[in-house]
Amino acid sequence: MIYKQLKKNFMGHCALAAILLASLTGCQKVALEESGYEEPTSQEGAFTILFDVGNSLQTNFSNAEAEDAESRAVTRSTPISELCDHINLMVYQDGTKVKQVNSVSTDNNFGKLSVSLNPGSYEYVILAHSCQGNPSANDIQKISFPDNKVTDTFHTDGKLTVDGSSTQNIVMDRVVAMVRFVINDVIPDNVAKMEFYYTGGSSTINGMTGYGCVNSRQTETRIVTDDMRPGKGVFEIYTIPHTDEETIKLTVKALDSEDAIIKETVLEDVPVKRNQITIERGNFFGGTSSSGESGDQGFELVTDDEWSNVEFTY
Repeated sequence: MIYKQLKKNFMGHCALAAILLASLTGCQKVALEESGYEEPTSQEGAFTILFDVGNSLQTNFSNAEAEDAESRAVTRSTPISELCDHINLMVYQDGTKVKQVNSVSTDNNFGKLSVSLNPGSYEYVILAHSCQGNPSANDIQKISFPDNKVTDTFHTDGKLTVDGSSTQNIVMDRVVAMVRFVINDVIPDNVAKMEFYYTGGSSTINGMTGYGCVNSRQTETRIVTDDMRPGKGVFEIYTIPHTDEETIKLTVKALDSEDAIIKETVLEDVPVKRNQITIERGNFFGGTSSSGESGDQGFELVTDDEWSNVEFTY
Protein backbone atom coordinates (compact mmCIF):
# COMPACT_ATOMS: atom_id res chain seq x y z
CA MET A 1 0.00 0.00 0.00
CA ILE A 2 2.77 2.41 0.98
CA TYR A 3 4.64 1.56 -2.23
CA LYS A 4 1.57 2.29 -4.37
CA GLN A 5 1.00 5.62 -2.62
CA LEU A 6 4.65 6.68 -3.10
CA LYS A 7 4.48 5.66 -6.75
CA LYS A 8 1.29 7.68 -7.22
CA ASN A 9 2.85 10.78 -5.61
CA PHE A 10 6.01 10.40 -7.69
CA MET A 11 4.02 10.16 -10.94
CA GLY A 12 1.99 13.23 -9.95
CA HIS A 13 5.13 15.28 -9.32
CA CYS A 14 6.57 14.21 -12.68
CA ALA A 15 3.40 15.26 -14.49
CA LEU A 16 3.44 18.65 -12.75
CA ALA A 17 7.11 19.15 -13.62
CA ALA A 18 6.40 18.31 -17.27
CA ILE A 19 3.58 20.86 -17.41
CA LEU A 20 5.76 23.58 -15.87
CA LEU A 21 8.61 22.81 -18.26
CA ALA A 22 6.32 22.96 -21.28
CA SER A 23 4.89 26.27 -20.06
CA LEU A 24 8.36 27.76 -19.58
CA THR A 25 9.49 26.56 -23.00
CA GLY A 26 6.41 28.09 -24.62
CA CYS A 27 7.04 31.45 -22.96
CA GLN A 28 10.65 31.47 -24.12
CA LYS A 29 9.58 30.76 -27.68
CA VAL A 30 7.12 33.67 -27.73
CA ALA A 31 9.74 36.07 -26.36
CA LEU A 32 12.23 35.12 -29.05
CA GLU A 33 9.65 35.55 -31.79
CA GLU A 34 8.65 38.98 -30.53
CA SER A 35 12.24 40.20 -30.33
CA GLY A 36 12.51 40.03 -34.10
CA TYR A 37 16.25 39.45 -33.98
CA GLU A 38 17.46 36.93 -36.54
CA GLU A 39 20.74 35.15 -35.84
CA PRO A 40 22.57 33.55 -38.79
CA THR A 41 21.75 29.84 -38.81
CA SER A 42 23.00 26.73 -40.52
CA GLN A 43 19.47 25.66 -41.45
CA GLU A 44 19.66 23.11 -44.23
CA GLY A 45 18.84 24.64 -47.59
CA ALA A 46 18.88 28.24 -46.30
CA PHE A 47 21.45 30.94 -47.04
CA THR A 48 22.58 33.83 -44.87
CA ILE A 49 22.02 37.27 -46.41
CA LEU A 50 23.80 40.19 -44.75
CA PHE A 51 22.39 43.69 -45.24
CA ASP A 52 25.11 46.24 -44.46
CA VAL A 53 23.35 49.57 -43.88
CA GLY A 54 26.25 51.98 -44.16
CA ASN A 55 25.35 55.52 -45.17
CA SER A 56 22.38 57.71 -45.98
CA LEU A 57 22.10 60.34 -48.66
CA GLN A 58 20.49 63.44 -47.24
CA THR A 59 20.37 67.20 -47.11
CA ASN A 60 22.04 68.78 -44.10
CA PHE A 61 19.02 69.13 -41.81
CA SER A 62 21.12 70.10 -38.81
CA ASN A 63 22.64 73.25 -40.33
CA ALA A 64 19.79 74.56 -42.43
CA GLU A 65 19.97 78.13 -41.11
CA ALA A 66 23.65 78.72 -41.90
CA GLU A 67 24.37 81.79 -44.02
CA ASP A 68 26.80 79.87 -46.22
CA ALA A 69 24.64 78.16 -48.85
CA GLU A 70 27.19 75.39 -49.28
CA SER A 71 27.05 74.58 -45.57
CA ARG A 72 23.31 75.10 -45.36
CA ALA A 73 22.13 72.86 -48.16
CA VAL A 74 24.40 70.04 -49.17
CA THR A 75 23.77 66.43 -49.95
CA ARG A 76 26.21 64.20 -48.16
CA SER A 77 26.71 60.65 -47.06
CA THR A 78 26.44 60.16 -43.31
CA PRO A 79 26.65 56.96 -41.25
CA ILE A 80 23.10 55.95 -40.48
CA SER A 81 24.05 55.34 -36.84
CA GLU A 82 24.54 59.11 -36.44
CA LEU A 83 21.00 59.87 -37.61
CA CYS A 84 18.70 57.14 -36.26
CA ASP A 85 18.50 54.65 -33.41
CA HIS A 86 16.21 52.03 -34.98
CA ILE A 87 16.70 50.01 -38.17
CA ASN A 88 14.08 47.55 -39.42
CA LEU A 89 14.46 45.00 -42.21
CA MET A 90 11.31 43.46 -43.67
CA VAL A 91 11.46 40.64 -46.24
CA TYR A 92 8.45 39.69 -48.37
CA GLN A 93 7.68 36.84 -50.76
CA ASP A 94 4.64 36.96 -53.04
CA GLY A 95 3.27 39.86 -51.00
CA THR A 96 3.56 38.08 -47.65
CA LYS A 97 6.03 39.16 -44.99
CA VAL A 98 8.31 36.22 -44.19
CA LYS A 99 10.96 37.89 -42.02
CA GLN A 100 11.38 41.03 -39.93
CA VAL A 101 14.63 41.90 -38.19
CA ASN A 102 14.67 44.82 -35.73
CA SER A 103 17.83 46.49 -34.48
CA VAL A 104 18.52 49.35 -32.05
CA SER A 105 21.58 51.53 -31.70
CA THR A 106 22.72 49.74 -28.53
CA ASP A 107 23.08 46.45 -30.43
CA ASN A 108 26.52 45.25 -31.40
CA ASN A 109 27.23 45.90 -35.10
CA PHE A 110 24.27 48.27 -35.39
CA GLY A 111 23.54 48.68 -39.09
CA LYS A 112 24.42 45.10 -40.01
CA LEU A 113 21.32 42.92 -40.34
CA SER A 114 21.46 39.24 -41.22
CA VAL A 115 18.65 36.91 -42.17
CA SER A 116 18.44 33.26 -43.30
CA LEU A 117 16.37 32.70 -46.44
CA ASN A 118 15.58 29.69 -48.58
CA PRO A 119 16.36 29.92 -52.30
CA GLY A 120 13.83 32.05 -54.14
CA SER A 121 12.79 35.57 -55.08
CA TYR A 122 12.06 38.20 -52.45
CA GLU A 123 11.38 41.88 -51.94
CA TYR A 124 12.81 43.79 -49.00
CA VAL A 125 12.26 47.13 -47.28
CA ILE A 126 14.63 48.76 -44.81
CA LEU A 127 13.63 51.70 -42.61
CA ALA A 128 15.83 53.73 -40.26
CA HIS A 129 14.17 56.07 -37.76
CA SER A 130 14.05 57.13 -34.11
CA CYS A 131 10.50 56.15 -33.16
CA GLN A 132 9.83 54.46 -29.83
CA GLY A 133 9.36 50.96 -31.17
CA ASN A 134 9.13 49.02 -34.42
CA PRO A 135 6.81 49.58 -37.38
CA SER A 136 3.79 47.47 -38.25
CA ALA A 137 4.75 46.07 -41.64
CA ASN A 138 2.53 43.15 -42.65
CA ASP A 139 1.49 45.09 -45.77
CA ILE A 140 4.49 46.23 -47.81
CA GLN A 141 2.45 49.08 -49.27
CA LYS A 142 1.20 50.33 -45.90
CA ILE A 143 3.86 50.42 -43.17
CA SER A 144 2.96 52.42 -40.07
CA PHE A 145 5.06 53.62 -37.15
CA PRO A 146 4.21 53.30 -33.43
CA ASP A 147 1.52 55.78 -32.33
CA ASN A 148 1.59 57.22 -35.88
CA LYS A 149 4.61 59.32 -34.92
CA VAL A 150 7.13 60.35 -37.57
CA THR A 151 10.79 61.14 -36.92
CA ASP A 152 13.68 61.72 -39.30
CA THR A 153 13.26 58.62 -41.47
CA PHE A 154 15.29 56.87 -44.16
CA HIS A 155 14.20 54.16 -46.58
CA THR A 156 15.35 51.75 -49.22
CA ASP A 157 13.70 48.83 -51.00
CA GLY A 158 14.71 46.27 -53.56
CA LYS A 159 14.35 42.83 -55.07
CA LEU A 160 16.54 39.91 -54.11
CA THR A 161 17.13 36.51 -55.69
CA VAL A 162 18.60 34.07 -53.18
CA ASP A 163 20.74 31.27 -54.60
CA GLY A 164 23.60 31.51 -52.12
CA SER A 165 24.91 33.55 -49.20
CA SER A 166 25.64 37.20 -50.03
CA THR A 167 26.14 40.70 -48.68
CA GLN A 168 23.94 43.60 -49.76
CA ASN A 169 25.54 47.03 -49.33
CA ILE A 170 22.75 49.48 -48.58
CA VAL A 171 22.53 53.26 -49.01
CA MET A 172 19.33 54.88 -47.76
CA ASP A 173 17.46 58.04 -48.75
CA ARG A 174 15.55 60.42 -46.50
CA VAL A 175 11.80 60.20 -47.15
CA VAL A 176 10.42 62.84 -44.77
CA ALA A 177 9.88 66.58 -44.97
CA MET A 178 10.61 68.79 -41.98
CA VAL A 179 8.81 71.95 -40.91
CA ARG A 180 10.92 74.05 -38.57
CA PHE A 181 8.77 76.55 -36.65
CA VAL A 182 10.81 79.44 -35.23
CA ILE A 183 9.37 81.90 -32.69
CA ASN A 184 11.37 85.14 -32.71
CA ASP A 185 9.55 87.00 -29.93
CA VAL A 186 9.53 86.32 -26.20
CA ILE A 187 7.48 83.30 -25.13
CA PRO A 188 5.33 84.20 -22.08
CA ASP A 189 6.01 82.42 -18.79
CA ASN A 190 2.56 80.82 -18.71
CA VAL A 191 3.16 78.97 -21.99
CA ALA A 192 4.10 75.40 -21.06
CA LYS A 193 4.04 73.75 -24.49
CA MET A 194 3.36 74.20 -28.17
CA GLU A 195 0.95 71.95 -30.07
CA PHE A 196 1.22 71.34 -33.82
CA TYR A 197 -1.74 69.79 -35.63
CA TYR A 198 -1.36 69.26 -39.35
CA THR A 199 -3.11 67.56 -42.25
CA GLY A 200 -2.08 66.90 -45.82
CA GLY A 201 0.89 64.63 -45.12
CA SER A 202 1.16 60.98 -44.10
CA SER A 203 2.43 59.07 -41.09
CA THR A 204 2.32 55.79 -43.04
CA ILE A 205 4.75 54.84 -45.81
CA ASN A 206 4.44 52.74 -48.93
CA GLY A 207 7.48 50.49 -48.66
CA MET A 208 7.68 50.04 -52.43
CA THR A 209 7.80 53.75 -53.28
CA GLY A 210 9.04 55.57 -50.18
CA TYR A 211 6.10 58.00 -50.30
CA GLY A 212 3.19 58.54 -47.93
CA CYS A 213 0.09 56.46 -48.57
CA VAL A 214 -2.65 57.69 -46.20
CA ASN A 215 -4.16 61.09 -45.41
CA SER A 216 -3.06 61.51 -41.81
CA ARG A 217 -4.08 63.86 -39.05
CA GLN A 218 -0.84 64.38 -37.17
CA THR A 219 -0.39 66.01 -33.77
CA GLU A 220 2.91 66.79 -32.10
CA THR A 221 3.44 68.48 -28.73
CA ARG A 222 6.70 70.16 -27.75
CA ILE A 223 7.61 71.31 -24.24
CA VAL A 224 8.77 74.93 -23.90
CA THR A 225 12.07 75.12 -22.01
CA ASP A 226 13.50 78.18 -20.28
CA ASP A 227 16.21 78.67 -22.89
CA MET A 228 13.50 79.12 -25.57
CA ARG A 229 11.68 81.99 -23.87
CA PRO A 230 13.93 84.93 -24.86
CA GLY A 231 12.95 84.62 -28.53
CA LYS A 232 14.77 81.40 -29.32
CA GLY A 233 11.93 78.93 -29.69
CA VAL A 234 12.68 76.35 -32.40
CA PHE A 235 10.30 73.41 -32.94
CA GLU A 236 10.58 70.69 -35.60
CA ILE A 237 7.92 68.36 -36.97
CA TYR A 238 7.99 65.72 -39.71
CA THR A 239 5.65 64.21 -42.27
CA ILE A 240 5.95 61.79 -45.20
CA PRO A 241 4.81 63.54 -48.40
CA HIS A 242 2.60 61.70 -50.89
CA THR A 243 4.25 63.35 -53.91
CA ASP A 244 7.27 65.47 -54.78
CA GLU A 245 5.31 68.70 -54.37
CA GLU A 246 2.47 69.19 -51.89
CA THR A 247 1.26 71.36 -49.02
CA ILE A 248 0.02 70.84 -45.49
CA LYS A 249 -2.33 72.84 -43.29
CA LEU A 250 -0.69 73.62 -39.95
CA THR A 251 -2.47 74.76 -36.78
CA VAL A 252 -0.16 75.97 -34.01
CA LYS A 253 -1.33 76.46 -30.42
CA ALA A 254 0.45 77.81 -27.37
CA LEU A 255 -0.91 76.00 -24.30
CA ASP A 256 -0.56 76.47 -20.57
CA SER A 257 0.04 73.64 -18.10
CA GLU A 258 -3.71 72.85 -18.05
CA ASP A 259 -3.91 72.73 -21.88
CA ALA A 260 -5.81 76.02 -22.10
CA ILE A 261 -5.14 77.87 -25.37
CA ILE A 262 -3.14 81.07 -24.94
CA LYS A 263 -2.49 81.77 -28.61
CA GLU A 264 -3.45 80.03 -31.84
CA THR A 265 -2.71 80.51 -35.51
CA VAL A 266 -3.44 78.58 -38.70
CA LEU A 267 -1.02 78.43 -41.62
CA GLU A 268 -2.54 77.32 -44.91
CA ASP A 269 -0.66 75.70 -47.79
CA VAL A 270 2.72 75.19 -46.16
CA PRO A 271 4.88 73.57 -48.87
CA VAL A 272 6.60 70.29 -47.99
CA LYS A 273 8.93 68.07 -49.96
CA ARG A 274 11.00 65.00 -49.18
CA ASN A 275 14.50 65.80 -47.92
CA GLN A 276 13.60 69.47 -47.56
CA ILE A 277 13.15 71.86 -44.65
CA THR A 278 10.42 74.46 -44.63
CA ILE A 279 11.16 77.20 -42.10
CA GLU A 280 8.29 79.21 -40.62
CA ARG A 281 9.76 82.19 -38.79
CA GLY A 282 8.03 85.11 -37.10
CA ASN A 283 6.69 86.85 -34.00
CA PHE A 284 4.08 84.35 -32.86
CA PHE A 285 2.87 86.33 -29.83
CA GLY A 286 3.03 89.76 -31.48
CA GLY A 287 5.71 90.90 -29.07
CA THR A 288 9.35 91.92 -29.33
CA SER A 289 11.91 89.61 -30.86
CA SER A 290 15.35 88.94 -29.44
CA SER A 291 16.74 91.40 -32.02
CA GLY A 292 14.47 94.16 -30.72
CA GLU A 293 11.95 94.07 -33.56
CA SER A 294 8.27 94.23 -32.68
CA GLY A 295 5.00 94.02 -34.51
CA ASP A 296 1.94 91.94 -35.19
CA GLN A 297 2.10 88.25 -35.86
CA GLY A 298 3.74 87.50 -39.18
CA PHE A 299 5.75 84.64 -40.61
CA GLU A 300 8.37 84.43 -43.31
CA LEU A 301 8.37 81.13 -45.13
CA VAL A 302 11.72 79.79 -46.32
CA THR A 303 12.13 76.49 -48.13
CA ASP A 304 15.59 75.05 -47.88
CA ASP A 305 16.99 72.21 -49.96
CA GLU A 306 20.09 71.42 -51.96
CA TRP A 307 18.88 73.02 -55.22
CA SER A 308 17.37 76.38 -54.33
CA ASN A 309 16.13 78.77 -51.68
CA VAL A 310 12.65 80.15 -52.19
CA GLU A 311 11.23 82.80 -49.86
CA PHE A 312 7.66 83.95 -49.33
CA THR A 313 6.40 86.72 -47.06
CA TYR A 314 2.81 86.89 -45.91
